[in-house]
Amino acid sequence: PSVMIVRGTPDDLRLPEWLANELDQPANQPRAAKSEYRGGPDDLTCVYRLTNAKSAGDAQEVASALGPPGARVFGYTAYAYPEGRAIIVRSRTVPPQHLSATDRIAMMDWLVKQLDQPPARTPQVSEDYKVPMDFYPANRRPSDEFLRVYRFTAREPMWQFRKDTERVFGKGRGLVTVVDAPRTVVVYGSAEELAKAAQVSQQIGQ
Repeated sequence: PSVMIVRGTPDDLRLPEWLANELDQPANQPRAAKSEYRGGPDDLTCVYRLTNAKSAGDAQEVASALGPPGARVFGYTAYAYPEGRAIIVRSRTVPPQHLSATDRIAMMDWLVKQLDQPPARTPQVSEDYKVPMDFYPANRRPSDEFLRVYRFTAREPMWQFRKDTERVFGKGRGLVTVVDAPRTVVVYGSAEELAKAAQVSQQIGQ
């Protein structure tokens, strides 16, 4: 059998024990779409089970899409558990961060729902998700910023899809391309930046 050895204090071992129990389940075992473990007032870990991931690679792609903007912008970390078609997200708030772990996980709930979708038959765009302003220190708060998700129907080779998204949207912050789960672009920015994204999104696949 596979064995995992974890060393730490009793408090350190509670999260690994919970994760092992959550993930080491028979494939046909009914499981909740989302499970949560709270390690403290601002320490929250969630397991999301994807319903539209057709392969282990799909789960990895979703985790990869969530990871970079999370680490850079919102302060959470995301990992894939491909064998169980699951995503593990941990959010911890430490000074000088202001956005609570609960607010970060609320954003993750929204993002996972947007990314765990079947392939689009027609191009689709999500409603905008407003980033809570409490994330930013009071003296550094920008204008309102949002998340928006585009889903495309392009059937071109993946290398061409990646090239098109870079050409059309540029390589600015918050842009994430999901390889095929399904073909999706996540845009993060101000209202003005998202307005520009809306203007150029029609060019994908052309």
